[in-house]
Amino acid sequence: PTPPKSALPLRMNTHENASPAPSTTTRRRIPWFFPVPVAERHNAWLPMRQVAFVGLLAQTRSVSAAAHRVGMARQGAYRLRKHPWSASLVAAWDAALGLDTTRAPATLPCPDRKTRVTHDELVWRFEMGLWRPVMRNGQMINFEQKPCTETFFQIVARFDKVAKGLREEDVFGR
Repeated sequence: PTPPKSALPLRMNTHENASPAPSTTTRRRIPWFFPVPVAERHNAWLPMRQVAFVGLLAQTRSVSAAAHRVGMARQGAYRLRKHPWSASLVAAWDAALGLDTTRAPATLPCPDRKTRVTHDELVWRFEMGLWRPVMRNGQMINFEQKPCTETFFQIVARFDKVAKGLREEDVFGR
């Protein structure tokens, strides 16, 4: 008899607990994403926990299992998904589950200049950079982080507008 899925041990670094590797035809590429800002507490959805969650979500295809393996609750993951700045995380989440992300405007980690982004959100994106899990044979083995140059150029363009005499409230939306 096969044990139910909920009885699977949920340790991250053991190969005997790993899900079978997906075939090459079902390989999913998880896009770079900006972590969602949260209060810094020991039990919060910090950026490393968010990227681990997305990687484990791709590995397990279960929100509950992935959340549990990073020490969080499924409800907290869905609250994180509803955050106003979570568009790129949502795109990575959907890609990890193999959902169609081509129709979503958040598939690109750096939105085009037509998207209204607050100055605070731009600063957060610049400070945190882009993140993504590194997957090998269906298993998350590490994560990557890189700066988003588009965010830097958006901040510079806003300061340039202020220097040219536009009102700061019109540029930064304060």
